[in-house]
Amino acid sequence: MQSPAERHAYEAFLVELAAAARATALQCGPQQAAAMAYGAACLGIQDDALVLLLLDVTMPLLQRQQQQQQQQQQQQQLQDQTAQSWQQGQPWQRQQPFQGQQQQQQEQQQQQAWSPSDHASLAWGLGSLGARPSEAWLDSFCARTYDKLDE
Repeated sequence: MQSPAERHAYEAFLVELAAAARATALQCGPQQAAAMAYGAACLGIQDDALVLLLLDVTMPLLQRQQQQQQQQQQQQQLQDQTAQSWQQGQPWQRQQPFQGQQQQQQEQQQQQAWSPSDHASLAWGLGSLGARPSEAWLDSFCARTYDKLDE
């Protein structure tokens, strides 16, 4: 049981914490946005500005994920075509695919990719905070979440 002074100090702490989260939210990636939403919900932070900011920040991240998935599909097709032409070509026509560059791109994409737990944390956190996302946000979120169901 908290005394009134402890309760007041805790509420002041939550206000400061929400302000700090708002200040850093514009620079966060998928994992950080999901952690902010989840943490804010667990702590009971009631900050509508933070919720709106998290919705605004995650929309382009969700759209970027869709673009990355499309790029991965195109890269895979190109790799398959390159492998076929390399196997079928004459020895002087063969070209090896660039393995190092592909690995570096995959690592960068993984750092900015949404994991299934990021999706779950973001959904639970925003829902617990009372967020009312736009239909476009929900469409993007559901499409990306559907893609993660097999993971």
